[in-house]
Order: sequence, then C-alpha cells, then structure tokens
Amino acid sequence: MNQTPVYSNKEVRYMISKFLISALAALLLAGAALADIWYEDLDADGWGNCNVFVDSPTQPAGSWSTQCGDCDESDHTIYPGAPEIVGDGIDQDCDGGELCYYDADLDGYGGNQTLLSADIDCEEPGESAINSDCDDSDASVYPGAPEIPGNGIDDDCDGVIDGGTVASEHLPWGALKSGYR
Repeated sequence: MNQTPVYSNKEVRYMISKFLISALAALLLAGAALADIWYEDLDADGWGNCNVFVDSPTQPAGSWSTQCGDCDESDHTIYPGAPEIVGDGIDQDCDGGELCYYDADLDGYGGNQTLLSADIDCEEPGESAINSDCDDSDASVYPGAPEIPGNGIDDDCDGVIDGGTVASEHLPWGALKSGYR
C-alpha cells in the first residue's frame, strides 16, 4: 500500500523556492535574454534621455542607448563625462555646473587653477571665465590695469614692466643692438 507523503507548509515553500531557483538558473544558462531598458539617444553620443525609454530584449530601430543622463539631446558633444570647456557657459559634462578659472585676488581675472561653479556661469566672487591674470595674488595687477611707472611690476599683464622696460625674451631679434625701447 502506497501512502502519500504529507508535507508541512514550510517544507512546501522550501520545495517551491528550490524549484524556482533551479528554473531561473536553467533559463540563464540556456542564454535566455532578459529585457533591457533602452533610452532614446537623438544625438547618437551613447547617452540617452532618461525620460524616453522602452523595455526590450533587443535594441529598437533608430538611435537608442542603455545609458541615460544626457542633458542635451541636440548636441553630441554634451553627455555625462564629456570634456568640459572652461568658462563657455555650457555644461558639457551634464554635472549641473560650469568649470571656471579660480580668481584668487577677486579682480575678475583668473589664474590657471580651475574650480567647479555651482551654476552655469563664472560670475560669482572667486570665479572667472578667463585666465589672463599674470599675478593672481595682487588685485591691482590684471590685463588692462593702469601701469604704474617705477614700481618694477607689469601691472597690466602685457609683458612690459612699467610701460617701457621690455623683458629681453619679448624683444625682436637684434632689438637691443638697434636701441629698441
């Protein structure tokens, strides 16, 4: 006489979970494709619009990407991680800010160090879109500043000290012999 085994609820749940895990493993081993999320990528830069997507195991026709985060689908040079151009007012890397030159002396002209602005311009104190300050530790020295004769400083960053003495590396060949001033 055969008796039907009796299982507790706990044993039944355990057997079902083992069956489901085995079935899923078999599907994965058999190469069953799981669906991917595809994001519309109008500018074909490899980054799509997070708000326009389809769920499909294969890439849809047209330009689609599995990555999203592009902040300007009309320009292929703008995407997360793109090289940022300093001070141009465009967020190339989609981080929400602008790369600016650091203006240590707050005269409106930066040096060669950069910083990330909290917005898309370089107009806050300590930020500049240009890096032509030849002495960023002195607010009275900047391009176009009045030249102060006799102080031994290139106040206006034109490469000429005190408006008349030119450093020899800036002179044309033979200028010292010809009396160039």
